[in-house]
Amino acid sequence: MHGAGSYTSPNLGIVTTGNGEQIINKLLAVTLAHKLPSSDNPLELLNSCFEEQETARMCGVLILEHEGGGMVTVHAQHTLTNMVVGFRSSSMVVPVAKVVKKSSPVFLQSVKL
Repeated sequence: MHGAGSYTSPNLGIVTTGNGEQIINKLLAVTLAHKLPSSDNPLELLNSCFEEQETARMCGVLILEHEGGGMVTVHAQHTLTNMVVGFRSSSMVVPVAKVVKKSSPVFLQSVKL
């Protein structure tokens, strides 16, 4: 569902996973897309979207943010037990695959396109 589960803009690509009702009720993808460009701290912003949930949260999000100069920042945040993140750019020899654990639910990496 565009706006809830996924969203794109010229500088962002966002996909979500998890409990569809929570993602749809919060319009998670579009909320992040509108707030991220003006945020000084993207990690706090991602966490604040999840903190607004009143019940047990079962959501994850992967964001690709164009930084200019051929660079993209990969953001991943989740409230799950674990979330697997995988990606590969044309400049990478091997893809990145990482399990983002509950004890450290944030993953950031800059990648050259």
